[in-house]
Amino acid sequence: VSTQSTGGTSAGIGVEPGTVVITEHALNAQLRREHRQVVLGEVISRPTILDQTLAQALLMCQNDPNIPSTLGSTLCAEDFYEGQGRLDGAFCDYTEEDKEDYLKRAYTAGCRNIEMESCAFASLCHRASVKGAVVCVTLIDRLKSDLMEAADVARYDELVRRPHKLVIQFVKRQIGLKIKESREAAATAKSAQQQPPTTEAAAVAS
Repeated sequence: VSTQSTGGTSAGIGVEPGTVVITEHALNAQLRREHRQVVLGEVISRPTILDQTLAQALLMCQNDPNIPSTLGSTLCAEDFYEGQGRLDGAFCDYTEEDKEDYLKRAYTAGCRNIEMESCAFASLCHRASVKGAVVCVTLIDRLKSDLMEAADVARYDELVRRPHKLVIQFVKRQIGLKIKESREAAATAKSAQQQPPTTEAAAVAS
């Protein structure tokens, strides 16, 4: 079975900036585990299912104590401003209290970050029978602010590399396991070839 991953930056919900969030479930803007797509004028709903074993394996690869990491659901918004409850867009027809209520509901639903691709990605992977994973780093905590702090802006380059470093670590571990399995299989085969024939086999040979 093929494995695919996607990732990048995101906004956090109740987690500190710099946290790597490995997505367990991708939720749409209505906090549902589905991706809606218009096909030939009809709305098609497909489940957003990600591989839970893969998510756990990725989390186990995080061995840097200075990089907080967690499993959590991801809120997949349809745009950067109104879809994420921001107040600084060209249009805003809701209050700060409305925004806070929505983000708190998302947190209660298990969401720990917000981005804009996970639902389509999860739906596509599930439809194609491909193991999928979404790994993102948070740049802000939307329960506290809509803008990055100066200290986080200064370390932006390091933050954006965190998801990629984790995926690379996972790939290295998988390659190491494959090499180990191949060596063990070769050693077993060699040992079997070197075993002296049994009494029955020797009698038949004679």
